[in-house]
Amino acid sequence: MKVPIQTGEAGYVWVAQGAPKPVSKLAFSDGVTLQPTKCVGIVVLSRELIKLAVPGADATLRDTLIAGLTSFTDKSFVDPASTAVANTRPGSVTAGTTPIASTSNYATDLQTLLAAFFAGRPQAQAPVLITNAAHAAAIASMNAGGGVGLPVVVSEAALGNTIAMDPAGVITADDGVAIAASEQAMIQSNDAPDNPAIPATTVFTSLFQENLTAFRVERFVNWQSTTGAVKYLAG
Repeated sequence: MKVPIQTGEAGYVWVAQGAPKPVSKLAFSDGVTLQPTKCVGIVVLSRELIKLAVPGADATLRDTLIAGLTSFTDKSFVDPASTAVANTRPGSVTAGTTPIASTSNYATDLQTLLAAFFAGRPQAQAPVLITNAAHAAAIASMNAGGGVGLPVVVSEAALGNTIAMDPAGVITADDGVAIAASEQAMIQSNDAPDNPAIPATTVFTSLFQENLTAFRVERFVNWQSTTGAVKYLAG
């Protein structure tokens, strides 16, 4: 998917009554192209377990898979160690950026982070901080309980880091989470399956023959941050 990026504003003027209204235009760059990338998880359960489990177990399993994949993508989104792999996964929005080094004085370090962020993104209108619960509590206690004037998103995916982000500068393509189940497929019961399968040696399991059900949770999602949209304090 190609996403254009606006580089120039339209013209806005006051107009006298009865006067013609001037026409202007927006300017766009070629933008960025987000390739389709996906993440997935598959679990296999016996149909006896599903049948004998308490009512609602299937819904609980679905929610568990969705939550697990969401946690996985959240970490991939902000973890500096999650670098891009061509045609497989996007790099995190913090990967490749220079972090603010911690001095063990969190309040001071946070001010350094904000100063660096706004120096690179002075026009940010709705920036947020992303950090773990402990750091979020520390931020909330600053300035007599007034925080630092920015919304704080609490996420353990941030690990020990504190991330300043302008969401308007992060481009995403997300098709949402999809759940599928099958009792008929042939699968490789392996967390490192042969790719491609080798006819002479690859072992497949028949879900039908083994009385199994496979559940797959999948999400097509990609992202890319623009220059200056993200800065982080290393934990």
